[in-house]
Amino acid sequence: MLRRNLDEGWAIVLTALYLPGAVHGLHLDRKRWLAVVGAMRSQRASLESAEFVLRGTGLFAEAAALSGSGALAWAERLFEIGRVMTCLDDAYPERWLSVLKEQAPPVLWRKLG
Repeated sequence: MLRRNLDEGWAIVLTALYLPGAVHGLHLDRKRWLAVVGAMRSQRASLESAEFVLRGTGLFAEAAALSGSGALAWAERLFEIGRVMTCLDDAYPERWLSVLKEQAPPVLWRKLG
């Protein structure tokens, strides 16, 4: 169910928020990634509306991380060159999602080469 009816922008949002070394510099609770995806899905959010949607659903820290920090542009570049894998990718281990649920890492660095 998690990987159905996805918007590519949601993976970029997860990358911007939760990839280790993110440019926003905030310490976000990675267990909230399911709430982020749920908010984005329920509001049919786009990449451009992500900050507004997250703020409107009470995910204030996540919205702040996207606000003016350059985090989305940074994440978009990494996503475009294939440097990250998110829990929304088909290649992400399904077993991690079924067993770990919100404890599963929402985004990982991908080794090139």
